[in-house]
Amino acid sequence: MLKRFPLILFSSFLFFGQCFALPSPSSITVASGFMEEDNLKNRGDSYQITPLFIALGYEIRPQAEQLEAGILEFQIEFFANPVIAPDNNVEFGVSFMFMMGFPVTERFIPYFKIGTGPGYTTQHTKEQATQWNFFSTGALGLRWVLDDKKSINLEFRVRHFSNAGIQKPNDGIDTEGYVLGFTYKY
Repeated sequence: MLKRFPLILFSSFLFFGQCFALPSPSSITVASGFMEEDNLKNRGDSYQITPLFIALGYEIRPQAEQLEAGILEFQIEFFANPVIAPDNNVEFGVSFMFMMGFPVTERFIPYFKIGTGPGYTTQHTKEQATQWNFFSTGALGLRWVLDDKKSINLEFRVRHFSNAGIQKPNDGIDTEGYVLGFTYKY
C-alpha cells in the first residue's frame, strides 16, 4: 500500500483540482536552493540538486475561512532541477501541493506544504530501475510579507522520489535542504 501512496495522492490532486475548477492563479512563486542526500545506498555517492521551480498558487477561500487559516492554497509547482552530483543531469516534472499558513504578525506567516507529482530524471541510479518517478515533498516555511503584493519565502524541504513500485529496484532517494523564493500576488 505504501508503494502506491504517491499514485493515489497524485490521482486525488487531479480529482480535487477539477472540483475546484481553477480559473487563474492568485499568486506566482519563483524559488531556488540546495538539497542533498549524503549517501546513496548503492553507490556511496552524494545526490545533490539545485531546486528551480515556478509555483502557481490558487487560494481556497471558503475552506480557509472555516479553518481560520491565513493562507490555504492549492499549488501547481513546475520544476526543472539541475542535478549536481553524482553526475551533471536534470530532473523535471510537476508537483501538486497544498499549503497552509498561520499568521503570527502581519509580516510573518509560518506555513507548511505537502504534495506529490510525476517527474523524469536523466540521472541513472542503482536505487531506481526507471527514470520516471513520483516526487513527494513536504516543507516547513516562513513567509515574510513585504507589501500587499510581494513576499519572500524561506523553506526547509524534505523530498522522496521513487517509481511507486512500477519496477524493481525501487529503493527511493530522499533529499533535504533549503529553498528561498519570491511570491507575487495578483
